[in-house]
Amino acid sequence: MVNNTIRPWLVVVVVLSFVTIALRLATTGQPAFIREKSKTKAASMGSLEPRGSGPGEPLPGWIRRYAAWHRRKKDEFFGAEGGGGASNSSSDAKFLVMACQEDTNCGGLTDRMRGLLYWLRQAERSNRVLLIHWTKGYSLEHFWVPPVQGLDWVLPNASSGDEFWSCIRDKRKNLDLTDVPKQLSAGRRVACVKTQNFLNSEAIKSNFYAAENETITAGTFSRIYGLMFEPSTELQRYIRNSIGGMGLTPESFFLSAQIRSMYPLKKEGPGIVRGLVRPNLNSHPELIQSWAKHAVRSVVAAYKESTGNDDSGGVADRLVVYVTADNPRVVEYLKSTNAKEGNSTVAAASGNDADEDWPLIVGLESMERKNIEFAKPQRPSDLFPTFLDLWLMSHSKCVSYGIGGYGRFGADLAGTGCMVQHRSSRYWCDYDDC
Repeated sequence: MVNNTIRPWLVVVVVLSFVTIALRLATTGQPAFIREKSKTKAASMGSLEPRGSGPGEPLPGWIRRYAAWHRRKKDEFFGAEGGGGASNSSSDAKFLVMACQEDTNCGGLTDRMRGLLYWLRQAERSNRVLLIHWTKGYSLEHFWVPPVQGLDWVLPNASSGDEFWSCIRDKRKNLDLTDVPKQLSAGRRVACVKTQNFLNSEAIKSNFYAAENETITAGTFSRIYGLMFEPSTELQRYIRNSIGGMGLTPESFFLSAQIRSMYPLKKEGPGIVRGLVRPNLNSHPELIQSWAKHAVRSVVAAYKESTGNDDSGGVADRLVVYVTADNPRVVEYLKSTNAKEGNSTVAAASGNDADEDWPLIVGLESMERKNIEFAKPQRPSDLFPTFLDLWLMSHSKCVSYGIGGYGRFGADLAGTGCMVQHRSSRYWCDYDDC
């Protein structure tokens, strides 16, 4: 079922066209099947502004006021540009740190980051400066950094005192979620929390990040994240090279489909260990293929419904869908359908009917997406594919997503309001119902 209610963030999935290959290669040197957006402003490599928002749509008033106050209080305590010397102990600034600590289960990227809106609002209401600091694995700054003139959430290492480090390193000092406002109103300068992804859902449902009498649009979620994050220089370079290899640019129209095929399913019977089955293309090829195709068809249908089947406004005759999956072989399989689905000549030769709505599939089947909670990367760039997929989903026109929170996070970041869940998100999905 298509969800056209407000579900925001970044900017990912949209549509592309078959233009003449020879003409495009002659003029731009890029593959001709990608059609640029014609009626929206170009997106820079670092931009997180949602495709669904217009240039005149401002952030909610509370976040604009908080961002200005945040800058003043952080500079007052640490000094401009992060200081470098001792912190200013005479300042009355207090802090709320979203911490990912060593020897704790921080969860994947979505678990760590999707609760941000909740804590941002709590920091604003309690007059605390929000900071984010990871001591487990690589720091967030290897991947996302604050934009110039954005909300600077980085904890300056050189000038941070014992109050910060004792809070960040001591799991016992994490806030108890049962009474957050009371704890934040306490006198201690630094409060730390290990975030949880369900908090953003609660914030969205209760309109927690909107002020009274303010209108929240589909792009609000995305614009708030865009105020705080953009890809690091190294990640921007990786994104540019990766999307260029697919014939995409930051201005391309495309849709996105996210498939989580390796999630375990419940099953009882002989030979079933602990009642779980982990299907793959070897053990359950038809099941995985059906999930994958359904993900693609779902986003095409959702996009067409959102536009009223109106393909005017610079949209291509054949839609383009970027596919991402936890198993690279699923991406490889879907790309193989380009020569089969939607091709009447090939379909007739195989005795099948062509699917006229089947889009052009693009993806990176050689790229392994690692869960940052369990990965053992040798370098930060080993985790770039995870952030690349989020960037692509955030720049899409419409997103279909599966089990778990990662795909939904990307759909919220897209900020278009066009999204659809193509598979159940129940924690242990029953084998026969999936």
